[in-house]
Amino acid sequence: MQKRLNKIIISALLSAALMIAAHAVLAHVNESMAASASAHDPDQSVQAHHDKHHHGKLGLHKAAYMLLLSEKFTPNELEDWKQALQEHRQLKAQWKEKIEKMNEAEKQEMKKQMKKHWKERSKAFKSLHKQFTKAIETWMENGSTAEVSKVMPEMLKMLKEHNQQLAKRLS
Repeated sequence: MQKRLNKIIISALLSAALMIAAHAVLAHVNESMAASASAHDPDQSVQAHHDKHHHGKLGLHKAAYMLLLSEKFTPNELEDWKQALQEHRQLKAQWKEKIEKMNEAEKQEMKKQMKKHWKERSKAFKSLHKQFTKAIETWMENGSTAEVSKVMPEMLKMLKEHNQQLAKRLS
């Protein structure tokens, strides 16, 4: 019974992890698309679009999930995770404000830059995402935590890099 319960919990955690990873990569592209959509519908703000189509508050659940994983697998990095996730929330809020202030030409240019940026980064992201998924699956199958403990610092590193890139774009 306990083994079945563990598998159910781990499956739910894995699903949340997949959403986190996908959301991180697509966040800027989605915001670009939201900015474009709001240009066609001036009554629709970027935040309204994001809340309606991208489950605006889901990010809090994903952040909590990553903190729980860190607490279990990399407790020595828990404070780093907290700081990086808080910084990410703040940067995303600033990014949304910046998009709302852009004119149409600026939005189109930003959209081109973001597509290029994510095209370059997608291979690294996909590779790390596969490692993370494999690590969670291994943990689910045989209880081994070594792979998850190994990939969590890489996930944190990617989040910090993402934050740095976002901060650079905001300046």
